[in-house]
Amino acid sequence: MFTSQIHFTKELANKLALKFPIQLLVEALFLGSVANLLINYFFNPIKPDFIIQEYLIACLLSLPIVLCNQKINLYLERTYDWKELPTQRFFFHLAYLAVVLLLSINLFGNVYMVISAKGYFSLYELLCINLLAFAVAILLTSFKWAKGFYNNWLNADKNLKYTQKQLEALSIANQHKTLKIELQKGTQQCFVAAHEILWAKTEDGIVWVALKNGNHFLYKNTLSQLIQMLPESQFFLVSRNVIVSKELISSISPSTYGKVSLALNASIKGENQLTVSRPKAASFRKWFNSNSISN
Repeated sequence: MFTSQIHFTKELANKLALKFPIQLLVEALFLGSVANLLINYFFNPIKPDFIIQEYLIACLLSLPIVLCNQKINLYLERTYDWKELPTQRFFFHLAYLAVVLLLSINLFGNVYMVISAKGYFSLYELLCINLLAFAVAILLTSFKWAKGFYNNWLNADKNLKYTQKQLEALSIANQHKTLKIELQKGTQQCFVAAHEILWAKTEDGIVWVALKNGNHFLYKNTLSQLIQMLPESQFFLVSRNVIVSKELISSISPSTYGKVSLALNASIKGENQLTVSRPKAASFRKWFNSNSISN
């Protein structure tokens, strides 16, 4: 658990480092611009002032606020999960953000006023400025929350679709495990599981099926119909008339003109080697090297 927490912290730190140059600067610019315009309009709605120096100072003071807000979010991400403690997460984020705004606006704002020889803010001005800045910061934070919820929803949807595909694959694999294939020997019929089959071959229009126990049977349908009933992870249609199981192949090697040569553990009608054609070579290598669920 401790290792996973370290990994999670490093991952969040990397995300913060990547987003800082662009995202945080944009957020600071947005917060400073909107807060400056609202404050000017609030104190002088008929003819609001726009002083470039005050606008730049507002954007500059917004940068530490945005940075602290990001750090608050990272801290609460590890402390209060939205799914388990949504009320605490919401309350503490607003509380921490209010403290940051009070310190930033009242401290740095008054320092700027003193340096610029404009005196101090009145209590009424401080109250209005703090409330307006807090409202804009909450709006920005709410937008980030909504974006985070949307991204989490997308990720959950992707994970759900991936899980459904995995479940479908497992369901198909289980079907293959319980599926019985009807074979014939003389006048007798028998049913065998797919994992008992070693190879199948069409010869003179007859499909021969060999089992791992050495017995040979006839399959009354075509080879293409048989391959549809066998699990793809364990059987491959090498050519139009031969199906092999992965267990039958002892080794593979490249052959001429992009073909693949197969060495077999047991012979197929006297043949101990097979050749995969060039068009099928790539798909065969992918199938042979895959680590699919054994059936």
